[in-house]
Amino acid sequence: MLKRYTSHPQNRRLLKPFVAIVLWLVLGFSLAYAIELPNSGSAAFLQTTGPNAGLNIGDFYTNVGGENSSHRLEIHVPCSWPGDQSITFALFDPESSNGTFNGPPFTVDEARGADDDTTFILTAADGAVVGPMVFAPTDGSDGLWVELATITPNDGGFGCGIYVLETTTSDDDDNGWRLSVNHDPDCDPVGSCSGISAANSTLLSNGNEDDNPDGFPGTGDELEIGLVKSSFQHVDSDTCQDFYFFVGSASPLTLNNFDMDNAGSITYFLPNGTEVAGDVSGATEWNGPNGTDTERDGDVFDIDETLVGWWRAEVCIPDDNQYIFEAQEDEPVYFVQPGTPVMEISKDDGKTIVLPGEAITHTIVFTNVSDATPTPGTATNVTLVDNLPDGVTFQSCDIAALNSSYPGSTCNETAPGIVTVTLGDNVLPGGGGFFNIVVTVDNDASDTLTNTVTLDFQDTLGNQFAPVEASDETVIPPDLTLEKTDGGVSTAPGGTVVYTLSYANVSNTGATGVTITDTIPANTTFNATASTPGWSCGATSCTFAIGNVDGNTGGTVDFAVDVDDPIPAGVTAINNSASIADDGSKGPDPTPANNVAADNTPLSLAPDMTLSKTDGGITTTPGGTVVYTLAYTNIGVIDANNVTITETVPANTTFNAAASAPTAWSCADGSGPGTTCIVNVGTVAANGGSGSAAFGLVVDSPLSPPPAAIANTAVIGDDSGSDPTPSNNIANDNTPLEVVDPQITKAVDPSQAAIGDAVNFSITVSNPSLNSNSPAQNVVLTDPLPMEYNLVSFNVASSPGGLVLTPTLITDVVSTAGHSSGVTQTVVSTITVDIPTLGVDESVTLSVAATVNRLANPRPTTIVNQATLDFDGGPRKVANARVLVPAPSSSPSTDDDDDDDDDSPVTASSPPSTSSNFSSPSTTVSPQTTPLEPPLPVLLLPETGLNDHEAVTYPFALVVGSFILVGLCLLGWHGLQKIKMRTVKK
Repeated sequence: MLKRYTSHPQNRRLLKPFVAIVLWLVLGFSLAYAIELPNSGSAAFLQTTGPNAGLNIGDFYTNVGGENSSHRLEIHVPCSWPGDQSITFALFDPESSNGTFNGPPFTVDEARGADDDTTFILTAADGAVVGPMVFAPTDGSDGLWVELATITPNDGGFGCGIYVLETTTSDDDDNGWRLSVNHDPDCDPVGSCSGISAANSTLLSNGNEDDNPDGFPGTGDELEIGLVKSSFQHVDSDTCQDFYFFVGSASPLTLNNFDMDNAGSITYFLPNGTEVAGDVSGATEWNGPNGTDTERDGDVFDIDETLVGWWRAEVCIPDDNQYIFEAQEDEPVYFVQPGTPVMEISKDDGKTIVLPGEAITHTIVFTNVSDATPTPGTATNVTLVDNLPDGVTFQSCDIAALNSSYPGSTCNETAPGIVTVTLGDNVLPGGGGFFNIVVTVDNDASDTLTNTVTLDFQDTLGNQFAPVEASDETVIPPDLTLEKTDGGVSTAPGGTVVYTLSYANVSNTGATGVTITDTIPANTTFNATASTPGWSCGATSCTFAIGNVDGNTGGTVDFAVDVDDPIPAGVTAINNSASIADDGSKGPDPTPANNVAADNTPLSLAPDMTLSKTDGGITTTPGGTVVYTLAYTNIGVIDANNVTITETVPANTTFNAAASAPTAWSCADGSGPGTTCIVNVGTVAANGGSGSAAFGLVVDSPLSPPPAAIANTAVIGDDSGSDPTPSNNIANDNTPLEVVDPQITKAVDPSQAAIGDAVNFSITVSNPSLNSNSPAQNVVLTDPLPMEYNLVSFNVASSPGGLVLTPTLITDVVSTAGHSSGVTQTVVSTITVDIPTLGVDESVTLSVAATVNRLANPRPTTIVNQATLDFDGGPRKVANARVLVPAPSSSPSTDDDDDDDDDSPVTASSPPSTSSNFSSPSTTVSPQTTPLEPPLPVLLLPETGLNDHEAVTYPFALVVGSFILVGLCLLGWHGLQKIKMRTVKK
């Protein structure tokens, strides 16, 4: 059924095709194709000559001297033909007899000698064969319609597609005949029209035949008949016959005719509207300069897209000559132009300009407008390809409406930048549709984006038509900007003001023909000398031609004016404005508001003082001296009198008069925070008079907590009138303050211990924000244990965890000869912790476990343990811990280290080895029992005070000593016995 396209407001452009559809429906019932061949009113009829007639008769195809084959016709049965509806193939006057049948319809047979038989064979699209059917002159078919076959496409072996009808005449006669192909209800069921009779002829030609099942022309269900190999003869002399043939894109094209006897004419009517005269063949030969009786040469054409489509050839014959118009070899020609689709396409994104990053929706509309032509036809295999331009990126398709009209339609990006839409059904005459493709403009896109869509289609015969195209141009225009400044100056009568105009093209698209137009302000005149060369001025404005400005580039030009002197009363400023524009060839500026710039220059009779301040970019410390340099300038047009600079002593500082010299400030040396200090620099000349002053400060020390910087502000003023630009009368500078003051603390537990007791020390190095605002570098914590302690272990921890640190244990053997304890040698231990960086509010704690040894004599005595802290840029800091070792108790004690007997024998323990470096945040180091080098006799080594848990204790020493004494006694006794024995022997 006919597809109608509605349902979308965007489809208003399809209203015209819809009206055409209505007209097509009204007119359609009067149109029919391929019912009879030749068509009614045709000047020519079909004529098939036997192979043995002379080649000069004109039938090259059947002649033994020519192709010696058969005539061939192609009947196209479309697959849209109802498969259960019958088709009747009927022949008119299929026999060959000598004479003319004046009809209607008209045919001419020419007999040469005995009458000849004529044979017809029909081969179906699916291979079924009807025939051969032979008609003899005696069969009585002269002047009658005879059924060749009635078939149903659904029947096995028939189907839809191309049916081939072949015919031959047996000897040398000419058989004139006609063919009709249609649905004839009189011939249902099959067999109703079979046989040769006048009655059957009437049934086959009574006017109820039809080749258009749905009743609408061009919808693709019509039957079409093409002649591939046939010869023709005209009914009358001096008549013309039109032939239609489809020309594809193959080039060159050769068009052939045979045996026209150099008489008559051929005129080709091309799809592009031109007419070309063809070459008429001579007697018994093909046309063309090199055509012969067997070799084709033909009319040759170079083909381009404008020539693809249906051609018409008008063949005019002056007499009743038999001839061949072949056109393209082995391709069909038609007496009536088949249904011809005419596709139109449009594309629009609704925009004239776009910007990078913007989304664009392209709406593509297509219509088959053949309903408004004499030969409406259906478009098949419709495909639309949208070639996206560089500078855009495909996002999505919207084919919802398309799928509603053409189910099964698809849209895909088949390659980068190539979007292909394939319709799921045919487009009928007057039909159409639309779809949307959404893209985004790339950030680097520029200039013109030309988006072209191409529509490819065929007709129902499978002919490929030239593609139709539609393009849409969208411009990324240049985007010019303009800024104007006088540098913040003020002016006076007679002064000169120079305006700097900064222009830029902030788009990717180059601008052409760029000009700046500046209006000469009232009460001024243009100053060419102080301006950039190139201004062209009229009475009220000046123009500067820049030319081309590439994308993302710009430049500056100066425009100067002289202020009139005198100036009218009430004028307070010089008001200047300018604009920029290009030649518009690449579209309008997308942001015209920034194409205009203005600046107002104050007109004043007052000075205009400016003040700046700098500390020279230094960083200071507590106790440091900072000197600020204050530079002042009068950019006004009159002198400034009694110019004063006012300073306020910042927090955490005091005024330093010596550092301020030679500037003499009003405040006393050493003035504290909040003190106002003023200096009068006198008169400062107009138009750039300047000078400087110094303001010195000393930073407080110490600072708790230290600030990050010293903040200082100064103000300048005068008594010569209101400053036109007071914002530049104030100057500020902040001087960074770096304070590094790490701390060390040391605690001990217990504070009183006897010999042999355990003592625990905790030493903490920290960098608190109360004291510091910067990290401490190369921090070293050192804890040398006094010789009165034996080291047991130590541990290092940090807060936060993970600080980089390196603990080291160093031991040394020292002599204590002469000590009151009797100990002659001992080992002392020193622990160091290296901390490369100690940040603000970070800390490291060293925990040390030790025992008091016998060197803590005489008693009572106080053992002082001092730890040190060293760091870059600061003095060494110390922390002490004191432990009291009390006098011995007078009562008996089992503690050999705390009784009154200081003469007990002792043994020595070996010192701990030197520790390797550590980087973990918490490290426990235990001493190792490593022999001293060189070893000393035990009896010569009293207690050494080592930190070895396995050191020889007093009970063990007594036992060892006892064994030694017993051994000495036994040795002495044994010696006495030997002496005694010797005495006895003597």
